Amino acid sequence: RFNPIMFAQTYAPQQLSGLIGNSEVFADIRMWAQAWNQHQQQKPLLLFGPPGVGKTSAAYALAHEFGWSIVEFNASDSRDKETVEKVMLGAAVNAGFDGRKRLILIDEVDGNHGSHDRGGLSALLEVLKQAKNPVIVTANEIYSDKRLAPLRANCKMMQFRRVPAPSIAKFLRDIADKENIDYDAASISALAKNVSGDVRAALLDLETLSSIGKKITLEDVEGSGFREREDNVFSVIRTLFVSTSLSEIRRARMSAEVDHD
Repeated sequence: RFNPIMFAQTYAPQQLSGLIGNSEVFADIRMWAQAWNQHQQQKPLLLFGPPGVGKTSAAYALAHEFGWSIVEFNASDSRDKETVEKVMLGAAVNAGFDGRKRLILIDEVDGNHGSHDRGGLSALLEVLKQAKNPVIVTANEIYSDKRLAPLRANCKMMQFRRVPAPSIAKFLRDIADKENIDYDAASISALAKNVSGDVRAALLDLETLSSIGKKITLEDVEGSGFREREDNVFSVIRTLFVSTSLSEIRRARMSAEVDHD
């Protein structure tokens, strides 16, 4: 069966230099990590920006590059105070069992608010204040809810912007060449422009088109790209309405090839 996320897994960057776009942000993240390695405690990082631009990938690449272990939490799954205090706080305060520095990744923090939040956000703020390990927090939108203001105040904020189409096109060409995918130059350029700076969506589109088993042409991109994106959105919406599992809903939402809003 065709696996639509294989490219994203295979070509996940192992160092910050392997990510495209936002080069100044990546340089700042590396300096932050170097300060931690020199025993200089730093404020948690808050990486924010649209989906698919490398926020979570940057955290994993950083951990691999510096030889740190990584513990990931999804804030949208941890909305109650007890869970945050028991699980997140322990990981953020205590040393790792293997002796390596531990990076705490708290993903999708903007999903941890609203009517279903049961004290999780206030507990998360305590985690950030008491953390003795490096902490990276990610969010898509950080200014829309005033309740997130204390989070901004307790973190060093770094904004990720959409990746330029030429950078995405070069990235796709490199992968296509490695995978022996036949294509014409116009098709890759069009594919890169269609995703509006979303690298993850570009990889999904490239993998989907390459599964057809022939040369990727401009006609392929123009004829199927937007239709497949629309079909994907409706599939996600169906899952949101019928699923009884929060984790299944979150996986479906993360598979959406458009902005979450």
